[in-house]
Amino acid sequence: MEVKSKKVDMKKIAILANKSSGQGSALKATLSAREKLWGYPHEIHFPSSQSELRTICSKLSPEIYEALIVIGGDGTVHQAIRGFAIQPNDVPLYPFPGGTANDLARELGLHADWHQVETLIGQKQHDLIDMIEVNGIPFSTVGGIGICAILTQEFNDIRSRSPLFKKLSQLLHIQIYTALSAKTILTRRDYLHYIHIQSSDFNEKIRTPAVFFCNQTYLGGNVKVAPTLDNTDKRFNVLIVTNTSRARLLTSSLQLKRGKLPSNFFVFSTDHLTLTDLNNRKLSVFGDGELLTENTQLEVKILPQSLRVYREQKKNYPISREALQ
Repeated sequence: MEVKSKKVDMKKIAILANKSSGQGSALKATLSAREKLWGYPHEIHFPSSQSELRTICSKLSPEIYEALIVIGGDGTVHQAIRGFAIQPNDVPLYPFPGGTANDLARELGLHADWHQVETLIGQKQHDLIDMIEVNGIPFSTVGGIGICAILTQEFNDIRSRSPLFKKLSQLLHIQIYTALSAKTILTRRDYLHYIHIQSSDFNEKIRTPAVFFCNQTYLGGNVKVAPTLDNTDKRFNVLIVTNTSRARLLTSSLQLKRGKLPSNFFVFSTDHLTLTDLNNRKLSVFGDGELLTENTQLEVKILPQSLRVYREQKKNYPISREALQ
């Protein structure tokens, strides 16, 4: 006798995986999905390029799809968000952590646990969060200019060339970021910019090694850059580093790693910001672990309630044994 699934009335689930994320962990997670999501109508995609990934996401319809599960790191999730921006839709996004950094998943309380996936999708536990846009490019986590933009470029370049570095970055994680940050501070000075920053709450010309645009609490896994942030309040936090000495920057880096906001960080919140380089140098911008754009003038603004995501409401979600193995 045929056994009917009690989940047959559900819309489809799209699973999108970056096979190279996390030293193959995304691929393993996808294979596990075939077993764990038994009974749910679903389809699995392995896009071969960023362009293909965006195209797949742009064609999803909320009338057909219950969820989009993206298995990978923040960079893979970012490309999915870019795809959503091409053709705005209301398909809820589930960032399944499978990369080096999984900042959005962490912010939403999501683990590499298919039991949690099944529970949250079954309960339709999703809501809308804000995003930030810089010169027309959306991102969901933390972005900025200066030291971290250089660090992001260097990290991604080395990781793409060296399988050993990619494996080390997966194992050591925040230690790799810390080491590269110290190297950047000690060996370079091109992260310094003389810029004019304007918003309704701030209007100053300042020389700075870094400015952060924060839509969530953590950067790079566990560096707390915005301890009181709410990504549903239609505003984003701006952190401006005001001291340019190498010694002070190194000290600030260590304080952030320990969860303390350095005294040389000036902080405010806004819904719109413009930055102009007064020396006519291009400002490179990072966001979601990727380099987004570069220009001598940047317009940064909030995109209120523009991304529907699954999120865990409980503070301490019981992780299954398989997620800990």
